[in-house]
Amino acid sequence: MITCRDLISFLDRYLDDELSKAERDVFSDHLRDCRCCLNYLEKYRTTIRLEKRCCPCSDTIPDEVPESLVNAILKAREAGK
Repeated sequence: MITCRDLISFLDRYLDDELSKAERDVFSDHLRDCRCCLNYLEKYRTTIRLEKRCCPCSDTIPDEVPESLVNAILKAREAGK
């Protein structure tokens, strides 16, 4: 059994289909039993969809973005994996 806090920590991996079958089953069981987490997941998906619509990904970084900021973001992203 997982807690709501546990579920949130696995949310990105769940949406990216990176959980094992056993993990996914536990995650799905929690969502079936917890309406709050199901609502959270639905709002999270909506947020991602709207963000992608408003701010489409681009491989180019504008010249005005400092290289130090780009490096810090990349380092933080790597640390989060």
